[in-house]
Amino acid sequence: TAYRRSLELDPYLVAALINLANIHYGRDELAEAQALYERAIGLESDFFEAHFNLGNIYHDLNRFAEAQACYETALRLNPFYADTHFYLAVTLEKMGRSDLARPHWREPERLLELAEWIVVSRPGFSLDGLESLGLTPQQRSRIHLLETVHEDVSATELRQRLRDGDPCNGLILPDVL
Repeated sequence: TAYRRSLELDPYLVAALINLANIHYGRDELAEAQALYERAIGLESDFFEAHFNLGNIYHDLNRFAEAQACYETALRLNPFYADTHFYLAVTLEKMGRSDLARPHWREPERLLELAEWIVVSRPGFSLDGLESLGLTPQQRSRIHLLETVHEDVSATELRQRLRDGDPCNGLILPDVL
């Protein structure tokens, strides 16, 4: 690739290291991406994107303490990048540290005041973890749990039904049609 050629000419091009690491990360080649992000950080320790993306790799590998450290460094370098707050909060939640995660959610108490929430689990995930959020009874009353939502219809089936003249009422939102 052009990035490899650039690095052959100048092995200290941090931007080329980051871009090549991004390619590996996108291909799910985490070990290669990790090595490149770490090399970039070794050359330029205040490169925000390298810390953030390295945190994502550690998160993907369930190495949450390392992900936390990377995200915290990324936040020191760029405190206004919302995705860092989000991924740090998710990581802290997975570590059982809702108390530390809460400040990284954008005005969570205000959101609970303004809206009723429907929380749906994904297959293989439990909703038991809500207890760790430390919600007041009033906040908890505004959250409605659904274990799963399952509509036994595929996109292929919907396309076929539409071709056959079926309006698919109740299966597709009117705005989508």
